[in-house]
Amino acid sequence: MENFKLKRFRWLALAGLLLLVWLAYLAGGGMSDRGAKPFAVDMAPMTKQSLSVEEGSTPGLQARSMAEPMMMDVSGDSMGVSFNNGIDQADEITETDQKIIKNGDLTLKVPKTDRAAEEIGEIAKNNGGEVVSSNFYERIKGEKNGHMVIKVPADKFESTLAEIKKIGSQVINEVTNAQDVTAEFIDLEARLKNKKSEEEAFKALLDRAGNNKDLLDTTRELARVRGEIERLEGQKRFMSSQTEKSTISVDLREDVAVTPVGDGWRPWEVAKESFKGLVHKAQQAVDWSIKFLIEGLPSLIFIAVLFFVVYRIGHWAYRKFIVKN
Repeated sequence: MENFKLKRFRWLALAGLLLLVWLAYLAGGGMSDRGAKPFAVDMAPMTKQSLSVEEGSTPGLQARSMAEPMMMDVSGDSMGVSFNNGIDQADEITETDQKIIKNGDLTLKVPKTDRAAEEIGEIAKNNGGEVVSSNFYERIKGEKNGHMVIKVPADKFESTLAEIKKIGSQVINEVTNAQDVTAEFIDLEARLKNKKSEEEAFKALLDRAGNNKDLLDTTRELARVRGEIERLEGQKRFMSSQTEKSTISVDLREDVAVTPVGDGWRPWEVAKESFKGLVHKAQQAVDWSIKFLIEGLPSLIFIAVLFFVVYRIGHWAYRKFIVKN
């Protein structure tokens, strides 16, 4: 019983000691907070000595770190530095027009493919567009099919599509899609603007370079930034071309259902059709013969050899074990 009371007393004493330490810690923290000094930023003016590259630093990294303060917009507030990139980008979002890539695919049945192709070219030209590519081919039955790709201004996409549909006697298939790339375009413009600001900062550093090492490092970084600017400008031009002009692909299928002129006898037409059928069957026979020689004949030879070997083994076993006994 006494041991139990002793242990209980020790635990209570330990808990009281921990409580006193905790209270002392809280009191000390509060005093330190009350006595802390406000944070201050000292922006010293940039001098020629600050352009020198420290020994052992990575080439290009020092020049890049020196260019970053110059990309800030210095104002007269208490901190001495203000960043306007977020506000400028928000203004760009409200001022940028919506960028949409429009594409369309049509499959038309037409009376004459050549005539339909000419009309599609005229429609594209009248709407400020052009024919990008065209391909025509003739099938076995004599009908002529084709495929055309045209580009027209985006604001003429719907009207051009409606005009082309009127050419066909039947619209077999129609697919249109629109992709909104406004956010990607705005992001691309913001990145391009930041890179140009970085370029100006490096150009200013280049004018202030104090020694050859600073000059080489800054020139290298300036070339890198200009390469990124050219790449972003190329992406912007490509995206602008995709949004400014829409693409329409047209498949033309010539209608072979022609009404006969008369019910008279036409042996020449019958002979032509018969000759085409004969040529087609001859082609099939030649194709089958080639496949047989390449695929079937080796298989038959293998089966024959296998059958001969089995036959000889069986004949030998028959004479050795059955006839002999």
